[in-house]
Amino acid sequence: MEDRAEIVSRNPLARPPLRPYEVFVTRRVPLVVYFKRCVKLLRGPYAKAVIRGTGSCIETAICVAQDVVAAFGGQGVGATGLEAPTAAEATKGKAEAVFAAAASALAALGSSSNASILSLSAETSSVQAFDEVFSLGNRNNSDKEEALEAAGIQQELSSFVRQRNISAIKIELQRMSPPPS
Repeated sequence: MEDRAEIVSRNPLARPPLRPYEVFVTRRVPLVVYFKRCVKLLRGPYAKAVIRGTGSCIETAICVAQDVVAAFGGQGVGATGLEAPTAAEATKGKAEAVFAAAASALAALGSSSNASILSLSAETSSVQAFDEVFSLGNRNNSDKEEALEAAGIQQELSSFVRQRNISAIKIELQRMSPPPS
């Protein structure tokens, strides 16, 4: 008969040093704190805020970004580097569409004095985390092993490191026009 028990020691992610315009979202701090920090950064000298979130905080990071864009008048210009048009006409059509969207955003900015245009880009990735797993096993084969077990001495102890991947997101907001008053 073999009984096995595992104890997992989950190590926290190594957090890189943050730049002055970066916000790392966790579940320990209320959402409004991150919102106020992002608004302050966008109105400050950097005119930029980078929101980072990992694991279950990805949704929180997205909510913060949506709230910040809404606070700046809801005028967001998306930017992704994933699309690559193949034909010249597609490029021209896409450029015209982007220009039309930017023109309408500028018109909305001119009509609304408290709106501001934000450039918005998002990037997803995976982060590796390493956990230590201790496996405790008891084998009841002989009287000697039973006596050791009764004394509280484990017969078999093995440990190994397990790797897991955690999703991460980086949302970059940059103010393209003067901040709202």
